[in-house]
Amino acid sequence: MHWASTHLFDQTFDETLALLEETRHHVDMVAHGGLDSVPQDQMLRTVRDLSYLTSQVTGMMSLLMLYRSAANGELDDSGFQACVSTLGQELEQTGQTLVQDCLTSGGDHLPPTLLTLVERGDRLRHRIYSLQGMEQAIHS
Repeated sequence: MHWASTHLFDQTFDETLALLEETRHHVDMVAHGGLDSVPQDQMLRTVRDLSYLTSQVTGMMSLLMLYRSAANGELDDSGFQACVSTLGQELEQTGQTLVQDCLTSGGDHLPPTLLTLVERGDRLRHRIYSLQGMEQAIHS
């Protein structure tokens, strides 16, 4: 878990946590009528994509917390590998769905602030994949 002890890991962790907090703020806004003026079909797609984003960012935080726990010796290698494999697959699935539904369609149905959150989430997801790949290459 070499990269979990780096400044880049800490920065990624902090950025992911901030994104999760901002996403939760959007959920609260929607729950309190923040999309009442939006046509229903657009509102439903926005709520769906917000749900995907929330799942994706929560998965990223879970993965980062696993890496941190393993780096701190709180998790043995077999438990770590099993959890990382499962979370990684789920993260890939939600990330692909989110990107396909939001970013490749132009995100016309999303408020600009939510589209920005989706883009940030996608960049963070790719950074985590890159860091995981580097970690695996080091230990191969």
